[in-house]
Amino acid sequence: MGLTVFFCLVWMLGLVFFNMTKKLSLLENTFLYLMLLIFNINLTWVIMDEYKLIEYTKEISGYIVYLLTRSIITPIIILLHINLLFNYKQKALSVIFTIISICLLLIMRKLQLFFGILTYKHWTIWYDIVLFLSLHILALISLKLFRIPLKREAILK
Repeated sequence: MGLTVFFCLVWMLGLVFFNMTKKLSLLENTFLYLMLLIFNINLTWVIMDEYKLIEYTKEISGYIVYLLTRSIITPIIILLHINLLFNYKQKALSVIFTIISICLLLIMRKLQLFFGILTYKHWTIWYDIVLFLSLHILALISLKLFRIPLKREAILK
């Protein structure tokens, strides 16, 4: 059941992302997706495999859901967030979008816990909030650093 739910969520998030108006270019979106993938894979590897703070299921369908969440759902939600930040420049909206994005990621985590895909050992929901907030900050810093040479070479306006 969990695989079906998360597969539908992947499709829904993909459709929302590809149909939304984006201020970021294809190059910037691709770079951000790949950077988020690198950050997220490394952080989850350290948290789950090295320190064993969270355990994932050994069941095949559960592991596929874990991979979908780690490699597609989390980066796409953060990409949606960053594109919305650049579409609407108001400070109040940026705070609201950040809260909504982190809440969506927490809902995904709670669904994984509900379906038995993940099990917290020495981990709490507050650590998840810090983890997701740090992924947002790392993505924004990466984008800012990526835009410096693009502006210098006049690739980006």
